[in-house]
Amino acid sequence: MAMAIPFSPALPQCQKHHHCCIYHQIYEPVVRIENKRKKMKLFAGLMLEGNNQALKNNLHTTDNAVNGGFGKNVNKKDVKKIVKVGLLKEALEILHYTEQPGMWLDATVYASLLQTCIDVKAWPEGQRVHAHMIKTGFKPGVILSNIILTMYIKCGRLLDARQMFDKMCQRNTVSWATMISGYAQNGLAEEALRLFYRMHCGGVELNAFTFVKAVRAMAEVDDLEFGRQAHGLIIKSGFVSNLFLESGLVDLYGKCGKIVDAFQVFDRMPERDVVSWTAMIAGCVKQGHGEEALILFCQMQSQGVQPNQFTVASLLKACAEVRALREGKQVHAAIIRTKVRPDAHVGSALVDMYVKCGCVLDARQVFDRMHTRNNVLWTAMIAGYAQNGCGEEAIALFRQMQRAGIKANNFTLVSVLRACVLLEALKHGKQVHARIVKTEYEPNTHLWSTLVGLYGKCGDMEYAGRLFAGIPIHDVVSWTARIMGCVQQGLNEEALVLFEQMRREGVKPNQFTYTSVLRACASLEALEQGKQIHGSINKTQFESNVYVGSALIDLYAKCGSLVQAQYVFDSMPSRNTVSWNVIILGYLRHRYSKEALKLLYRMLESGMKPEESIVISVLNACGSSHS
Repeated sequence: MAMAIPFSPALPQCQKHHHCCIYHQIYEPVVRIENKRKKMKLFAGLMLEGNNQALKNNLHTTDNAVNGGFGKNVNKKDVKKIVKVGLLKEALEILHYTEQPGMWLDATVYASLLQTCIDVKAWPEGQRVHAHMIKTGFKPGVILSNIILTMYIKCGRLLDARQMFDKMCQRNTVSWATMISGYAQNGLAEEALRLFYRMHCGGVELNAFTFVKAVRAMAEVDDLEFGRQAHGLIIKSGFVSNLFLESGLVDLYGKCGKIVDAFQVFDRMPERDVVSWTAMIAGCVKQGHGEEALILFCQMQSQGVQPNQFTVASLLKACAEVRALREGKQVHAAIIRTKVRPDAHVGSALVDMYVKCGCVLDARQVFDRMHTRNNVLWTAMIAGYAQNGCGEEAIALFRQMQRAGIKANNFTLVSVLRACVLLEALKHGKQVHARIVKTEYEPNTHLWSTLVGLYGKCGDMEYAGRLFAGIPIHDVVSWTARIMGCVQQGLNEEALVLFEQMRREGVKPNQFTYTSVLRACASLEALEQGKQIHGSINKTQFESNVYVGSALIDLYAKCGSLVQAQYVFDSMPSRNTVSWNVIILGYLRHRYSKEALKLLYRMLESGMKPEESIVISVLNACGSSHS
């Protein structure tokens, strides 16, 4: 047994050195171990007192104990307490010393660790806990396996979650519901439905939570047939009066265009919350029933249900579609009155409503008052300026957006390019084009088509043609941009050749395509070709389009077929200023001043205000006919 050798100043230097060596070799390790035991004791005391910082400091000071001492001195209750006070990293360090089978770790300790990983979305730490179970041969039961599954899903590791799910020896309803929910929440609706179908076919008991997730997935992919089957299963399973399920069914039918079915479910609901009202309103908006959506909003308010951000965003979209400015302002007032938080989503909807109703100044006021602006809000305002002919304002705001460091998306670029088209600002358009190439935006047909339109409008037809040729798939937007550019530059014959080529390739024209080619026919006075195009239009939904109708009137009037021009004019369900102008000018062109004057009076009686130049032309023509 080692004896303590006292030092004496009288001892020779060599003897003193010899005794120092003995001390370091024999006594220091013993003292170090004893100190660590004391620190462990202090650590346990601090843990019980809940002193987190002191706990953390002492835990690091111990160097995790010596030779596995830490794992032997700390029990599962201690680990739970460490986790409870938020020291996940420190708790996980203990796992290093407990990798031998048969140690004291059990399902409750693992569950505590995993739950903390879920709360803070700590995937590497959660994976480490899972790996520890595998290494020590610990077999998790179905409950713990479901927690592992949840951990992977919450951390966005769907492949790991699916591997875990497939390897589970035993699964219960919660296991299936968790995996289905994971797919649905991450936008993989089809995968969620496949798993739901497999669950149903496997005879696993379906619960309300599983149905809710499955119905939401069906709504995302517009799977009406499967949705109806699920509705039948819900009724058989006795979940008919479940508020969340019924709200999901309303949403499903609304998104699939079955408004009558949506109303049937909605009307039978014993109680309705803001989610169910919003689902019904959103369904009406999506299917173009804006007025119905506004009526529902009034009913919702009368029943004391307060709207949320999604409700008002849907309502504002309805107001924008039907150009209901008065109702839109009422919704805006309701937002202020009910203290709905005006986030960027609601702000964008407000801006969009005002710009579509022609109130650009009101839209800008909303934009300026928003504390938080994302790229969607910036884009809504820029697009609003472009749509209302305010090209300079759109470009100025785009520059401001760049200075603010907000990243533009494809729709932002399309909107600012449209502003450049309005102003024929090729120089600024080229700058935007260079930005698109430099930042390698994802190829977008709509974006490249707008560039084709820009170069075409500004007269650079050669480059417009090269851009058009470089688009991988030519859709109606790209063809129309190319044709429109030709018409704007007086290349009418080329425009008609392109139109025939477009039809041969099986691309169906839209109202803008028809308007452009009719203008080309009118310029060439190509009446027969115009009549053939008119025949094609009669087979489509664009027969009643006001712009297409105005282009047809102009074609027939310029070709001298005033009877046909008048017939098209009288057949139009609605007319704008352009319609009236072209028919009046058509009569004036062929010296029918009296008929032109009668039409001018009719225009005034209908509440339309004619352009000053039209009035002067009619009066001059009438004066000339009497002289």
